[in-house]
Amino acid sequence: MRHNDFASKAFERTEEFVSDATDAVSDTIDDASDVVADQSHRLKKRVRSAAHRATSAMSDKADQLRDLDPRELMNEATAFGKRYPGVTLIAALTLGFVAGRALTRSRS
Repeated sequence: MRHNDFASKAFERTEEFVSDATDAVSDTIDDASDVVADQSHRLKKRVRSAAHRATSAMSDKADQLRDLDPRELMNEATAFGKRYPGVTLIAALTLGFVAGRALTRSRS
């Protein structure tokens, strides 16, 4: 396999992964928003108002994630990584740790 073919396939798989991940994150945020909305009717007026604002913001973020083009998201992430390599490394390590913990817990 030529280098360009390998790089192209790797990019396509990464793009698919990013697309699937943004869908999963969006769905999780929507689910969390629904839980907060369902529970907010039991709360006092002030807390209910804050819960409503939070659910609205969460839904907006979920919609923004769904509307992002995976390629554009990858380009932005690459640019951020080049600008802030230390932050990117720490974020990647943290994300890997959290994903690893989630996967090992789901298998238990």
